Amino acid sequence: MPVAPDGSLCNIHNRIGGSADNVTGTFTFNLSSEALNGAWTLRVNDNALGDAGRVDSWSITF
Repeated sequence: MPVAPDGSLCNIHNRIGGSADNVTGTFTFNLSSEALNGAWTLRVNDNALGDAGRVDSWSITF
């Protein structure tokens, strides 16, 4: 989930899709209430049993 400079969170994906291996796509959010300047980070947590997750790439565009 992207973490805004003020610490606000935008949940992208929450265990939807069962045993699917990949989460890919373009996700759109209304960030009009966010201060866009500053350091944005990505918080990732893979909670699937017997699975190893990784992030191949990500980007954010305003």
